[in-house]
Amino acid sequence: PHIAPAGTTFRGAGPGRGRRQGGVGDRVERQRREGVVDRPHAASLVNTHGGRLSVYSAAMPTLVLLRHAKSAWPPGVPDDQRPLNVRGRRDAVAAGLVLAARESIDLALVSPAQRARETYALLAPTLGDAPAPTYDERIYEADPADLLDVLGEVPAGIRRVLMGGHNPGIEMLALR
Repeated sequence: PHIAPAGTTFRGAGPGRGRRQGGVGDRVERQRREGVVDRPHAASLVNTHGGRLSVYSAAMPTLVLLRHAKSAWPPGVPDDQRPLNVRGRRDAVAAGLVLAARESIDLALVSPAQRARETYALLAPTLGDAPAPTYDERIYEADPADLLDVLGEVPAGIRRVLMGGHNPGIEMLALR
């Protein structure tokens, strides 16, 4: 995904969601200035041109973005506790079958919202050797900058990451 340079302001992402201090863009800018790479697996190929440091990684993980399946809107149920509806449960299994035809998932980062948890729980068995999900509060109601912060913490050696979350954040990240 595209990583915004330090100083970028993310507009229209809700109250209090302006410039992100200490986020991925700031880390990349610091590394560029200092000529330092803080993730050893990312240092496989380093080019310097025009005084700018560019880092290319042969080991960069593949990112699979997954929006939760269709959810129900039962009255009186808080947003984070909304379950999947019948179509959503069916679609989650179908999404798992599509993913199973591809390379295995090494890490699953999932929103703790009920509908995201259910989506992963229904698709995981179709994957065979699916990893246990890592539930991360930052994925719920996240904008692309928040999601990039979460992804910036993926450990070295991970080949394929699934991030299960919500729109508009997941879709906005995919469009970058």
